[in-house]
Amino acid sequence: MHRALAIAEIVLITASECADDSTLPAFARTCRAFRDPALDLIWQEQYELLHLLKCMPDGLWETEEDHENRWPEKVYLTRPIVPADWDRFLFYSRRVKYFAFDVDSEIASCPSSMDVLRISFPGPVLFPNLRTLIWLPGTGGMIHHIRLLLAPRLEKLIMHDLDSLADLSLLPTLVTQCPALTDISIGISDELLRFMGSLYIFIVSVGRLGLSVPRVDSRALEQLSRLPTLTSLGLSSQSALPGHCLSSEGVIFPALSHLFISMCSADVTPSIVPLLTNAPLQHVNIHLPISEDRTTFVGSCAHNSFRHLSVLQARYRGVPPIFSAVHGVHIRPLFLFTELRVVRLYPLLAFHLDDSTVNELARAWPRIETLDLGGFSPPWSGTPSCVTLSALLSLAEHCLCLSFINLPLNASTQAPTPAQRIQQTHLTDLGVQSSPCADVHSISQFLSSVFPLLRTSLEGDPAARRQKWRESEGRPGPVTSVELSAG
Repeated sequence: MHRALAIAEIVLITASECADDSTLPAFARTCRAFRDPALDLIWQEQYELLHLLKCMPDGLWETEEDHENRWPEKVYLTRPIVPADWDRFLFYSRRVKYFAFDVDSEIASCPSSMDVLRISFPGPVLFPNLRTLIWLPGTGGMIHHIRLLLAPRLEKLIMHDLDSLADLSLLPTLVTQCPALTDISIGISDELLRFMGSLYIFIVSVGRLGLSVPRVDSRALEQLSRLPTLTSLGLSSQSALPGHCLSSEGVIFPALSHLFISMCSADVTPSIVPLLTNAPLQHVNIHLPISEDRTTFVGSCAHNSFRHLSVLQARYRGVPPIFSAVHGVHIRPLFLFTELRVVRLYPLLAFHLDDSTVNELARAWPRIETLDLGGFSPPWSGTPSCVTLSALLSLAEHCLCLSFINLPLNASTQAPTPAQRIQQTHLTDLGVQSSPCADVHSISQFLSSVFPLLRTSLEGDPAARRQKWRESEGRPGPVTSVELSAG
């Protein structure tokens, strides 16, 4: 064996290169030097306990299959567990650093197996080196099992479905059980919000606190705004607040950087967003049925704080859809946010933009890295985009960090010839949606000269257009591949 393979860092890098490949188990079996780095990668991220239970001696556990869902319906012991049964379990469990316990997992559907582990496991925690725990067990009374997973090295905890005072009582104990814990996100019922004040010492001891709650009233919002470590807030069933209850001076949110709004009524943003003027928001995700709400929202926030913005216009049961196209006038309010890095906008119908709007966009967002103007344009919309290949020149000239673009193009006209040489060396992915394509050769030459690292990614385009864009794959130049996903 080459002497370089005796260096652990080199072996780990080599193993990492095939971490997503079926060759990794074979790599682990090659020799003793490769075994531990490869096994660490195989086991570092787990989503169910069943994999570890299967490492125990054959016949110790049996499962009854749910043939409809093809998942084990029940996991149960066939004999008592003896100390030797844990050898392989312990050999692999110490390698787990990320574990997600979801209500849909096999073990969560059979809590009796968790009872067995809680009674018989020979150590204090299942995964002694666990760094991240995601606990989403639903409301099935599984919270008492979480102690098996509260490792002393735990750094991040996501824990939802806390719906009782007993559940909340767990939080203060985390400070001593998990001294390395600095990032925690919890989901609680709105009835429990009034008790958050009693947990203040715990809250300030955590570096980052995320909170997900169905709704807040004016008093709860004001109290939450004074939490010094609250960095993320999610509202899933919020209704509008009375306009006279609060002012932005009384709502502080000194650390709030992430805001998620979903499944809320259309009048939520006008009543809540003006109260967030002082918040240093960087990531915003809005999931609302009415497209006009987005401009109300962004117009109320600090213009130099936003980094990520995602707006999805969704269809909700019982809410009439708004099939209106999004024009330049609708997105121009977003141009105030000059620090944006990621923008994802998805209206129900489509974008009707032009080269002038994209040119404004490029100048307004010079630091943009991801520009995703998706839309869910139905087949009958039929209106071609007014954004031509010339708009890509503006993006190439002004957005030097842009690596991903997804927007409707109209490539039926001749590819432009720039007055001066423009080359952008970061763009690797271009989504063109249902874009018409004319002269494949000139388009390929244009893209290759302006974006030398580009690989074109097409989504949902009709067959005829797809074929024309596919032809550009064989043209000379560094455009390396065309990935197709027909809708």
